[in-house]
Amino acid sequence: APALAVAAGTGLALEQPGALLLAGPVLALWALAPAVAGWLSRPLGPARHHLGDQEVTFLRTVARRTWRFFETFVTAVDHHLPPDNFQEDPPQGVAHRTSPTNIGLALTANLAAYDFGYLSASGLIDRATLTLGTMDRLPRFHGHFYNWYDTRTLEPLRPMYVSTVDSGNLAGHLLTLSAGLAELGGDAIFRDASFAGMADTLDVLAELVTASADLRAEVTRLRSQVRTVPGRLSGARLLLERLATGARELELVAATRPDPEVTWWVGAFSAQRQHAADELERMAPWLALPPAPPLGALDEALAALDEPPTLAAAARLALTALPDLDRALAGELPASARAWLGELRGAVVLAAERAATRLSELRELAARCDELSDLDFEFLYDRERHLLAIGYNATDHRLDASFYDLLASEARLASFVAIAQGKLPQEHWFSLGRLLTTSGGKPSLLSWSGSMFEYLMPMLIMPTYEGTIL
Repeated sequence: APALAVAAGTGLALEQPGALLLAGPVLALWALAPAVAGWLSRPLGPARHHLGDQEVTFLRTVARRTWRFFETFVTAVDHHLPPDNFQEDPPQGVAHRTSPTNIGLALTANLAAYDFGYLSASGLIDRATLTLGTMDRLPRFHGHFYNWYDTRTLEPLRPMYVSTVDSGNLAGHLLTLSAGLAELGGDAIFRDASFAGMADTLDVLAELVTASADLRAEVTRLRSQVRTVPGRLSGARLLLERLATGARELELVAATRPDPEVTWWVGAFSAQRQHAADELERMAPWLALPPAPPLGALDEALAALDEPPTLAAAARLALTALPDLDRALAGELPASARAWLGELRGAVVLAAERAATRLSELRELAARCDELSDLDFEFLYDRERHLLAIGYNATDHRLDASFYDLLASEARLASFVAIAQGKLPQEHWFSLGRLLTTSGGKPSLLSWSGSMFEYLMPMLIMPTYEGTIL
């Protein structure tokens, strides 16, 4: 109060000469309060990890080997649904059943494979379309998918059960895929990531052919080529043509020393190269034209076409590139130049149409993901406890008597999504228990069983913040 009186100029300082001196530190703190509050409110930056080249290569080869499961088993045999597992020893083979969690992971694995360069945009769209098409045919309960389906008959397995965890996982992964699809319009129609993805496949091959000097030499030569980033569309086309020759030579050498694993990865490299070439030819059809004749003033416009446009920019080529071409065609030109420009104009129009169609496909797929993620959690929620039940037995029409009551749980994603969508009140989040222990001298949340699934599954796609208990 004396400090406030001094600050307000009430004259208290004149009556008590020491008051101002006593109030000085308080006034200083008061003046600094906004700056201190601003500093305390700043978000903590994530810790930066500096990985060496060998560590990056290791992690990317793990990613490439992981993607092999999805590209091998998510096929028409299982209606483009991911089988639960493949057992090698004992040799039980493929388990032809799947869960909502498996489906969600397969969908976001497609997106991750695109990011790594293992899939082209068309490959991502095709795989997502096929899986979502099957999902539309699966029986559901209040929008929820049952926790197990036979991937060959598409029938739910008995008892028909709605799992809170599975529903939350699927909804979260569908929303993640939707956001990823929406971002593709800002990506280039051909990305250097395609060559990085081929390099990962060759790195796996390099680990398998250490005993064969001939194979090792071929793999090393191809690895050096794919690590040279062209930057321009014409350069990418030339590199893909050189890699086609190298892939054929690699196949010939591998055929002299038959090994099922080596054969598979050699075929995987060839397939990746072919898909990349098909994508480039489809989205930039002008690259297939013969070399341009001398065109003088149009050289700058032609050079611009060699820079990889984004998908959204490619859809606008009719507005940005055609005016220059039409002006040139309206002028005096040799017959050969006029014919070539006419073909170029047709290729640009075709590219714009294809890009616009792809943008429409992406919007449609994103909307379908949003629709499938719109689930009713009300029948799973106990409003007295403010907790979600473990699940609901649809065969017996019975809600589970047990509830997810800890924050360190795989059900945390279901809670997060339902609250974000306005399906559940925010007090549900604060009703989840936060039992603590210490590990390595630091506080840590307790889960029921201490499994990686409980701790790590939600963190695949949920936002996390540095310095928090999660």
